[in-house]
Amino acid sequence: MDSRRWIGTVALVMGASVMTAAPTVASATPSAASTASRAGSPGVGAAAIAQVPRHLSDVRTVDAQGALWQVVDRVLERVSTSGVVTRPGIEDALSRVTSTGDGYVWLVAGGPAEDSDRRLVRVDTATQEPEVVADLGAGWLVGVRGPSTEGRVWVTLPQTDGEGLDLALVDPAGDVTRVAEFDADGGFSSPVGAPDGALWFVPERYPETQIASQVTRVGVDGVTSTVTLRTGPTGVHIRDEDITSLAFAVDGTLYYTTHSVRDGTATGTWGGGIGTYSGGSNTWTARPHNPLDPRSDGTYDSGPQPDHMQRGADGRMYFLEVESYTTGWRLVRVSPGAPSGQEQRVNGIGYGQFGMGGGYVWLRHRAGTNTTGGVAAVDRLFAPRSVARTAGLSVRARAKVVRFQGRVRAGETACRDAVVELRRARPGRDRVIRRGRTGVDGAIAWRVRRAQVPAGRYYLRATRVALDDNLTTCLGDVSPVRRVRAKR
Repeated sequence: MDSRRWIGTVALVMGASVMTAAPTVASATPSAASTASRAGSPGVGAAAIAQVPRHLSDVRTVDAQGALWQVVDRVLERVSTSGVVTRPGIEDALSRVTSTGDGYVWLVAGGPAEDSDRRLVRVDTATQEPEVVADLGAGWLVGVRGPSTEGRVWVTLPQTDGEGLDLALVDPAGDVTRVAEFDADGGFSSPVGAPDGALWFVPERYPETQIASQVTRVGVDGVTSTVTLRTGPTGVHIRDEDITSLAFAVDGTLYYTTHSVRDGTATGTWGGGIGTYSGGSNTWTARPHNPLDPRSDGTYDSGPQPDHMQRGADGRMYFLEVESYTTGWRLVRVSPGAPSGQEQRVNGIGYGQFGMGGGYVWLRHRAGTNTTGGVAAVDRLFAPRSVARTAGLSVRARAKVVRFQGRVRAGETACRDAVVELRRARPGRDRVIRRGRTGVDGAIAWRVRRAQVPAGRYYLRATRVALDDNLTTCLGDVSPVRRVRAKR
């Protein structure tokens, strides 16, 4: 756009009226919270959540400073981790806030929702300066969760010569590119941005809800494809399951959650699951079920109903599950590659919605009318943990070389990438024959000249190491001893 409209920033400092007490967790930096956690602070877990007695309409958009962005009564608000509320001057917001992950948040503002005088606005999260990027007419913002490509966002626009919708990309300069056409009665559920900039979503058809087990991909070039995913243990769509949320791991693998959002079951034995999709390979893992409170007709909502999945800054996948209708939800995180193992939980966190950013997590609490919330440093919610590793070694001696093959196994993929040493056991002090790294598959294969391998006992040692997230320690291990006999 040649002309830009700028909107002034108005700050409303609510200070002590927002926080009932000094939020020791919320006001701490993530690194400080991490230090307290590793020191064995009693605040680890649900107790580490500092309550924010502030109306929280939507906690899904959190910026790099850990501040929450939301719309309350059509007014855009920023709530800091210490409870300070500022209003950047947008008082006619129509949509919820979405983030492109590059220092901006976006929303639609304008007249009543049914009018066609809508504008696309982005706000710099550092300066809180709003900027009108494009006039959308009767268009709408697709609330994508995940990264953007070159700061572009996805919007829907009415077709100029039809009754359908066009899916379009808008760049920061306001240029609009229509890339794909869809029926007017369609919907875009659980939209998420892929690492390549493509939009993935669960297609919907009104008045029905979802199309069974399907997700749609729309590339930035407009190429559209549909994938049918597993939502059960033995095949595709064997039950009436819905895909409830989508998220991408760092390596580009699509993760998704499933559960039935419509029907109860007679026994409450179905609680949903987690699926993955990458390169045509599709897996699905059931979550441990917990039948919830029975209805008057004897049927159940079967828990735990996983939903709201997203990737954290540490690369793990986070999602919510129903613990029970009495105690609320729980926040769960799993390591990529191990959706059914190496998980950690924080129980009793309240209403099912959360957002992450800047080392913080925002939650909506169940207390009262579900409008108050809480904030905590992620490091304080999940206690430090150790991942066991198992080292193995085999030896094959030839006339001129000795071949050593080893492997380090671990429940978490990151711990298979290990620093290892091949050692010869001997009285006094063992000798290091070779040192190296296994790689992501956990394997090594070394050929050592026979002259450098005297007869004796050899083993592989995996050294203990802390991962970059400062919360996970990969434990060390020593393989069984293997003997190399004297050359004949």
